[in-house]
Amino acid sequence: MHNYTLLIVNGNKYPRCQQEDPMFRRHCVVAEILKTSDWVLFIDADIGIVNPTRLIEEYIDPRYDITFYDRFCSWEVAMGSYIVKNTEFSRNFLMNFADFENRLPNSFHGSDNGAIHAYLLETLVPGSRPDAHVCYSIWHQSSGYEDLFLFESCIRSIIGSRNTFDKVRIVRKGTGWVRDIWITNSLWSYERDFMLHGMKESDRSAVPDGIFSHMRSMVSSRFTWYPPLAKDLDLQQCSSGTVEWEYDVRLRVSRSMVDKLLHDMAQAVEKRRWKSLARVHGYLGDLL
Repeated sequence: MHNYTLLIVNGNKYPRCQQEDPMFRRHCVVAEILKTSDWVLFIDADIGIVNPTRLIEEYIDPRYDITFYDRFCSWEVAMGSYIVKNTEFSRNFLMNFADFENRLPNSFHGSDNGAIHAYLLETLVPGSRPDAHVCYSIWHQSSGYEDLFLFESCIRSIIGSRNTFDKVRIVRKGTGWVRDIWITNSLWSYERDFMLHGMKESDRSAVPDGIFSHMRSMVSSRFTWYPPLAKDLDLQQCSSGTVEWEYDVRLRVSRSMVDKLLHDMAQAVEKRRWKSLARVHGYLGDLL
């Protein structure tokens, strides 16, 4: 439709990419693909387009080689999607990050989602590394998501509110090209949304319709999502650009409604972040 090239690649195709963890190996693969591309938009397999009229170019700033985005439901820098330009810096950045798996602590480390925070600190603001010793202590002792999120929050507090660097930027909550579908209970806005994340087939469900369906939805996972389309697309016809997208009107809402839901969540996430940081004092005893 917009003449973008879609690549679904097998990581085993690239001899340089021998990382054991596929979550790190995929970034090595992107670095290899970059060698023959001007730009790459990397996306997780559970990300889908909801508004095909939007363009990737809307989110490209040529001043930066790599653009990440903040997840909405936490204070994580997301690793499930990013926009990257073919430069020596970006290829080295991704390749070195892929090899960062060799430095993972023997703890609940969060794979690439956790590691990117340490890597960003050491790569973008290396002078602040000595100030982050307590953050690394938390990471090395992490035993679950609460500890992992505390580590990430700790690192972000060291980096500060800055979100643009020499060759890298991190777009703020709600301003990126993708967000989690489940945070608005699958409601979305044609005027606002481009891509939605978290659409795993295992979490897919029919929109509650009637009392029994509603009761089933009440006991479902918080990651349950409802398809924005009333019927699946004919993938064989997608390349023609004439496929009609038939939306489920029960899920398509106004921009103001989605903005309100996201605003409320952003406030709740910020409160959780400060509550999480209050736990840092428990890790200071061994370091002072």
